[in-house]
Amino acid sequence: MTATAERAAVLDGGLGRLSLNVHGVGVELSSRSEGLLEDLRRDFGYFAREAPRIGPCVRLRLLESPPGDAGPRGLPSVWTPRYAAYDRGPARRIVYSDGPVADYDFQAQEGEIRCADRVRLHELAYLAVLSRVGEALDARGIHRVHALGFEHSGDGGLLLLPSGGGKSVTALEMALGSPFGIVAEDAPFVGPDLSALAFPARWSFLPSADLSRVPASMIRPYRRQDFGPKRLVDTAFFEARIRSATPVRWLLIGRRAAGVEPRIEPASTGAALRALSLNLVIGWGLAQMSEYMVRPTPAGAAALGRIAWSRWRAARRLASGAETFRFTLCDDAARNVRVLERFVDSCRARGEKLA
Repeated sequence: MTATAERAAVLDGGLGRLSLNVHGVGVELSSRSEGLLEDLRRDFGYFAREAPRIGPCVRLRLLESPPGDAGPRGLPSVWTPRYAAYDRGPARRIVYSDGPVADYDFQAQEGEIRCADRVRLHELAYLAVLSRVGEALDARGIHRVHALGFEHSGDGGLLLLPSGGGKSVTALEMALGSPFGIVAEDAPFVGPDLSALAFPARWSFLPSADLSRVPASMIRPYRRQDFGPKRLVDTAFFEARIRSATPVRWLLIGRRAAGVEPRIEPASTGAALRALSLNLVIGWGLAQMSEYMVRPTPAGAAALGRIAWSRWRAARRLASGAETFRFTLCDDAARNVRVLERFVDSCRARGEKLA
């Protein structure tokens, strides 16, 4: 554990606390389960520091216990097969179909999640942090994009790939011996000045992925409720490779295909805007968590409208300001990274710079 993390995760009368500062948004997590807080520290280790004293701060209590009284509060405001949400003013109760219960006050920005299964509680806490931090930064014009964010010699790039498209294995290859820095493996932030801001949360891999070059002490098994098992790699593994506040020069619209030679070809601004509409404006593939984001009131609809408009403006500026290409990837991550490295080197050799 780093000195920063040691200061952030402390015990106070049996109640453990973990503090995060994610680009100015504070997070305070508390629990009596030291193992749960240690898992979350390994997930968000890059941001483990005292929360800022000024600005938004999300506070969550995580109780590894049966949910207790989860009785309905009338008709649900939002219902899906995965959860039902009941509202009373700014307070919301979320009753998950598999048993856990979360209470959250949108005005106070604090809540509590109760679940007897620590693995499931870890998953719900991790996703709640992503959702609440993401919305707080959306309000500041700082938006997540579903992409692999990378850096090379001071210039940044975003590789847009769908879930399962190879972002994690490509990021792992970049971290092991290439000249690339990592902005984020799955969801970098893009600031108002179109710089990519680091969001290096833990990396997740399918059980079949080759992690032989990662120290075993930095790998954890992980079971998800609605998807198959994965293995997690701690942020400490790639900490030295993290880059932030990197101007986005390249926008790569990726697709993976078997039996092809990796190649990078020019693409149009329209193609970039279509890809960003899905990966940034809608946020397809990002953990936004509708149980927290969707509030069927005029104020809730207005808030979502403001976020969508701000994301759309960021997408338009990115599409027109970055150099756009299509990147066809093969199943060999090392070959893909070599092709990307040659591409970046050729761009720099030609002296091409963003206006």
